[in-house]
Formats: sequence, structure tokens, C-alpha cells
Amino acid sequence: MDSPQKILIVEDEFLTIKNLWHALEAMGYQVVGFAKRASEAIALLETKEIDLAILDIHIKGEQDGIWLAAYLKENFDIPFLFLTAFGDRQTIQNAVAIQPYAYLIKPFRENELYSAIELAITNFQSRPQLSKSVSSTNAPPVKKHPESIFMKGEDLFVRIVIADIQYLEAQKNYIRVVLDDKEHRVRSSMREFMDQLPEEEFLQCHRSFSIRKSAITSVGANFLLLGNLEIPVGRSFKEAVQGALNIGR
Repeated sequence: MDSPQKILIVEDEFLTIKNLWHALEAMGYQVVGFAKRASEAIALLETKEIDLAILDIHIKGEQDGIWLAAYLKENFDIPFLFLTAFGDRQTIQNAVAIQPYAYLIKPFRENELYSAIELAITNFQSRPQLSKSVSSTNAPPVKKHPESIFMKGEDLFVRIVIADIQYLEAQKNYIRVVLDDKEHRVRSSMREFMDQLPEEEFLQCHRSFSIRKSAITSVGANFLLLGNLEIPVGRSFKEAVQGALNIGR
């Protein structure tokens, strides 16, 4: 007998979580857990075996369900479907841009939920680039090092190539992302953005600044230089900066 599909619920309304959980189990699926924030969902994705994720678009925290879907596509090889109470044109356009495997609008009936799940699984398995080894096993999803990440800008999600990032500057609820040849302004905290980057390549040197280590050209007493650009080093970050850059005392 085949084992049931293991499903993660990402939703911040308790009643919806309860209804989803009961409906999924009644249909023979296994619910492995739920998350109300993107960070909680990522923690579950990294530690549990999950076959499919149901993502509400509007969840708690700065990172919404569309951001999480983009992150999931970059890092985990599992299908997902969007669940939302908002069927307006802009929401749908933003969601479609991420290319979900299915889409479900609240309130929903059980047969609609079942159809959306099976459609998501079928669409996922029908991808032209799908590896046979992935589609034929129930092995846990393997996290890979992403070459790029999706971050929410003013209106749309933008793809940011990690190798092009020179430094980050926090500006209230936004991060100014300075690349080799352009820059973006995305909604995020510094901590949340840094969590998406390879720790060995980037260094936070100030409450409002993080920098690519290989971009540093000179080091001053309280600043770092990227060519002619001076990036401050905060007092509380000074020791960590010295250690990360192997600066003798």
C-alpha cells in the first residue's frame, strides 16, 4: 500500500488550519504540520519529509506566501499550490508570475481542495526537466545552494542573482540591494535577507549594512572600502568583522 502524501499547511488563520487539517486527513493525506510565517515553514521544510505545500498568499511577517513559493522553487523539489481569499486581478497576476502548480480560492469545498492537490502533483510530475530519480521516490527534498532569490519589490517580485550582490543597506522596512550594475529596493529586514545568503560570502558590519567579503578593497579603523565607497563598521560589529577578515589586533 502506498504511503499517503505528506502535506505542509502554511496559513495564519486558525479556523482555516483546522478545516484544512480535517479535510486533508479525511481524504487520506497526511498533514506533517503547519506554519504561520515563512520562516516557520522553511524550518519545517528543512527538517521534515514533505511531498506538497499548501501556501496561503497572505501570511504573517514581512515575507508572504508568494515570496515563500519563490524560495521553495529555488531550494526544494516539491509542488505547491496557492490558497487565498483574494481573487482580485493584481493578486492573481503576482501569484501566476511564480508559476504555481495549482491555485485555490477561499472558501473552498473538499472536492475543490482534492482537485487542486491532485492537479498540483500532476503538473509538478509533468515538468519537462523533472528527474526520474526524484519523481519515482519519496525521499526528502534536498536543499540546494540557490544561485538567485526572489524578493518583493514595490509591486512585483524581482529575481536577484546572489553572485552580483555587492552590499546591502537597510532603509526602514526595505533593503537597498546594490548589484554589479544596478540596484533593487525590496521589502525585508536585514536579518531575513541575510538568512537567504551564503554565510561564508557575506558579512554584516553595521546595523544597516552588510557586504560581500570579496568586494572589500581596504579596511579602516571604523569602515570598509569598496573601491571609493566607504561602508561604516558599527562598534558592536567590529570584533566580528576583524575575525571574519582575519585582521590582526
